Amino acid sequence: MKKKLSILIILLFVFFGAFAQQQDSVNRVSRFTLEDCINYGLKNNNNRKSTSLSTIASEVAYRQSKMDRLPSVSASATQSVGNSHNATNGGTSWNGNYSVNAGLSLYNGGYLNKLIQKSNLQVNQANLQLEQTDLDLTIQIIQSFLTVLMNNELYSYQQLVVKTSEEQMLQGKDQLEVGKILESDYLLLESQFTTDKYNVENTKIAIESSLNTLENLMSFTSTQQLIIVTPDSSTLNNLQQIPGLQQLITESVSWLPSLKMSENSIQLASNDIEIAKSSYYPGLDLNASIGSNYVNDNGTFGKQIENGLGEQLSLGLNIPIYNKNKTKSQVRQSEIILQQAELDKKQLLLDVVKSLENEYQNVLTAQNKHRASEVKKNAYLASYQVYNEQFQQGSITTVELLQQQTSYLNALNEFLQNKYSFVLNRKILDIYMNVPVKL
Repeated sequence: MKKKLSILIILLFVFFGAFAQQQDSVNRVSRFTLEDCINYGLKNNNNRKSTSLSTIASEVAYRQSKMDRLPSVSASATQSVGNSHNATNGGTSWNGNYSVNAGLSLYNGGYLNKLIQKSNLQVNQANLQLEQTDLDLTIQIIQSFLTVLMNNELYSYQQLVVKTSEEQMLQGKDQLEVGKILESDYLLLESQFTTDKYNVENTKIAIESSLNTLENLMSFTSTQQLIIVTPDSSTLNNLQQIPGLQQLITESVSWLPSLKMSENSIQLASNDIEIAKSSYYPGLDLNASIGSNYVNDNGTFGKQIENGLGEQLSLGLNIPIYNKNKTKSQVRQSEIILQQAELDKKQLLLDVVKSLENEYQNVLTAQNKHRASEVKKNAYLASYQVYNEQFQQGSITTVELLQQQTSYLNALNEFLQNKYSFVLNRKILDIYMNVPVKL
């Protein structure tokens, strides 16, 4: 009996332990701050990984370009069999030829060295492209993260509104039963309650949609639920301090990957000119070979290889005389590409400065809208609370109450839109100034 009881107790422990583990697995969540989302996205985003592979490929090409200065070595071996029906010396014969060859470019007008420089510049370009990808991805993640925050905050407000609407509807039902309000007024309250409930459901859908967008940007594949951490309100208040326009421009143009890529493109174009000019110069190559042969009826294999051993060393000089003006045309085309790259850089700098000025003005505008809409929201909230009390006392009509509630909800939506629009634009300034992203 005691043995059976012990077994039963053990089984119960196993069952409830497994059940608890399953519940922990189901309820397990991943809580991410904005910094966590950005770091996770920069590590796992598939498009970012693809760009990173391009960087690795350029590094492989660069290492190969340096190896091209080394001599090339190859070996060859040919073995053949023949048969003769000659009555005197016919029969089967075996023949073999063996050689090792080496070649080295001694001079080619600096062509190989310029190719190495070009490959190195291409590595720089690939790294800069990766930095640009990181910058773009960071902005997208911030935008998506703030959209989730906005929807979450809207959802919290709407839940309070639904609760108030339900209380108003229940109170209206009581007033209808005692004849204090018309049935049409009660139906308006009921309709408003239904609308508010649908608004909550629609916001829940919007939250899921914005979370899906954020997870897609992060390439978040975990089975855990992604929960974003709402920043402290004091953190958002610190964003009210805006740097000067000149500081923004100076710090941004000193590091932005797009501007560095344009400068690197100029160096690439200049390098291509030197590569094209290398065709004007002669080329000098050194080649060497060693070989031997073997025939089966001329003695032992080792002796024949030793006797037939031969070496050859050659020096080849290739002097360009006339190639139908191809080199001159290539040089001219490369010079044109350089001029285009220089013009592109000048135009890009103008565009970047103009874009920074627009971003700065957007921040100031968003800040003003945020402050104004906050005052408006608070005013309409206070007014709505007064109207709600007056409705409970029966001193105003249902229509007046609902009109005030609608005005408050519109002011609330406007406030939230302006609030997170300001935060987004303000954080973009930090990104352009290469300030660590925190929220």
